[in-house]
Amino acid sequence: MKNTVKNQVKSMPDTPIDYTTLYAKLDSYVYMHTHFRHALARIDALIARAKRYADPEIAILLGESRCGKSRLLDIVEQKWPPHRTAEKTHVPVLSIRITSKPTVKGLLTQLIAKLGAPSAIRYKTEQQQMQALINLLKRCEVRALMLDEFQHFLSDRGQVNYSVADLFKYLSDEAQISIIFAGLPEAKGVIDANEQLAGRASAALRLRRFNWGTASGRDEFKQMLVGCARAFEPIALPDLSSDELAFRWYCASGGVIGLVLKIFKECLNTAAQKNYSALTLEDFDEAHRNAHYEQAENGFRPFSKDFNPTPSRDSMSRAKNVGKPIEPVKQKRNRASSKPKESSPFTQGSVI
Repeated sequence: MKNTVKNQVKSMPDTPIDYTTLYAKLDSYVYMHTHFRHALARIDALIARAKRYADPEIAILLGESRCGKSRLLDIVEQKWPPHRTAEKTHVPVLSIRITSKPTVKGLLTQLIAKLGAPSAIRYKTEQQQMQALINLLKRCEVRALMLDEFQHFLSDRGQVNYSVADLFKYLSDEAQISIIFAGLPEAKGVIDANEQLAGRASAALRLRRFNWGTASGRDEFKQMLVGCARAFEPIALPDLSSDELAFRWYCASGGVIGLVLKIFKECLNTAAQKNYSALTLEDFDEAHRNAHYEQAENGFRPFSKDFNPTPSRDSMSRAKNVGKPIEPVKQKRNRASSKPKESSPFTQGSVI
């Protein structure tokens, strides 16, 4: 393919540009691609019908880093906001992010605090803390609990933290709430290793990279780029809907929307620092090298004038590896060797 990208002429803007507004527009940009819309609709429907069944439902949302999982959960939380009545505060959806090496006590404390309980309250036992949380979940009429980054239920060696996993099955049963687990693809091992969670979970929802190998994937990727470009107005950009430039962006980001936005933010930084009214291919190249550590290290420069914008086996292969760990950690998920000999107290009937 011939290099047909035309650079804009750089100049100072005639009128001052409100960069604060542009940063906000880019930061809040959401592109509702096919997988995103499907997952959002499924989770929204699950919350809407929560408490209709004796067995609360469980949904699993999986995707690589920066593919939009946290943004989707934010949208769900905005659609189901807390609201006050004369009697109490209603919290339809309770959302937390799982931290590294979680503990039962730490998670109970985090959930109770999120529901607004005074932090000064001290509980003599874990069971008392558990009962306090269940009472709060019922009082606030929580319909669903969303847990982001649940791959942290796995240790560095891939062993499942069964006490933590069993905790949420117990909460779901006792408070009659649905649960949405969101995390990296390897987090599926948590569900696979827990028979009760697996039996209640519906088919996993997946947020994937854009796929340049299909016509629909290319079209959606280009539509997403054009949407990002609108956030730059009145700053002029080259035609992002062209196959050539879109493929450069695909190679630079690997089709990962979060990495696309990261490069665009670097572009906006350049425009703000240099007071440009237009950005060029050279600016994209600089932004790309500043945005990605491994790309700067390996010399892969899709925005370079020397880059061949015709899709090839090599460029497609390199694009698919963008954003992935340079040396992936091998995970072990042998339940027999990883499960503690003692079962969790949350699987032995009521502990309260």
